[in-house]
Amino acid sequence: MDYFCFEAIKDQLSPRFIAFDDTECVQHVGNNLRQFRTATQLTQQSQANAMQVSIAQYRKYERGIDLPKMHSAARWSVLFGAPISLLFRNTCYQATFDEQPAPYFFGVYHAITHASPNTFQALLQLTNEITGQPLEHCFRETPESDIQQVLGNIDEHYYTSVAKNLLLIRQSLSFSQEKMAELLGLSLSTYKQYEKLSNTPKIPVTFSARTHAILGLESQWAETGSSPFAIFSRRRRQRLDLLRPVFSQASAEQQQRLCQLYQSVFHLTRG
Repeated sequence: MDYFCFEAIKDQLSPRFIAFDDTECVQHVGNNLRQFRTATQLTQQSQANAMQVSIAQYRKYERGIDLPKMHSAARWSVLFGAPISLLFRNTCYQATFDEQPAPYFFGVYHAITHASPNTFQALLQLTNEITGQPLEHCFRETPESDIQQVLGNIDEHYYTSVAKNLLLIRQSLSFSQEKMAELLGLSLSTYKQYEKLSNTPKIPVTFSARTHAILGLESQWAETGSSPFAIFSRRRRQRLDLLRPVFSQASAEQQQRLCQLYQSVFHLTRG
C-alpha cells in the first residue's frame, strides 16, 4: 500500500528512466480526493484532520493547486482504509500500480480495514448471502493493530524510513547519490535532503508513485516489516485480497447492496 515502510529488498531491482510530467497529476489527485469524500459522505474537515492540515490547505488539494505530502497521504490511508494508489487514478502513474481501485469500492474501504474480527466475519457471512460466492470465513489474518500506534509511527518515523529505504535501494543498485537524483528527476541537493535521516523533509506524494514506477518497487514489500504501519498494511491487504474478487464478480445490483452494507458499518463505527 505504501512503498516506504519495507525493511528489506526482496527481488533484484531493474530501474528504468521514465520522464513523468506531474502537471496534470495535481488536478487528478484533487479530483480523486473529492470523489472519495463524496462516496464516503465525509466532510472536507474530516479529510483535513486525517492529513493534519488546515481546511484551507486541504481545499488546495481538492482544487488541484497543491499536492498532499507523503506522510499526510499515509495518515489519510490508515484512517479511511483506502490505498494510496487511489490518489493516482487517471494520472500518468496509474498503470504502474498493481491495484486499480474501482469507484464502487471507495465507500467500503474503511469497513473492510477497520472492522473488528467478529464484525468482519459477520460481513463475510452477509457478503456470501448476497452474492452466493463462497468465502473463506476462517482465514488466518494478521492480528489487529493499534491505530494510534500506527499513526504515531507515521508521525515520528515516516521520513526517516523513507531515507533508510532510499539508501537501501541505492546501495542495492550500487548507485551514487548523483545517479539516483538524475534517475528520479531531482536536483542533487533535493535528493540528499530526502536521504538524510531526519523526519523534517515534507515530500510530495507523487514522489512515492515516481520511485515505485522508476525503481520497480513491489507493493508487497510494504507488508514484510515489523513496524506498526507495516503490520497494519499487511492485515489490510489480506482482507482486500479476499473481498476484491467477490465485489468485481458481483452483479451491479449485488455491488449496490454490498456497498450499502459496508457503508452502514463505516458510519456506525464512526459514530
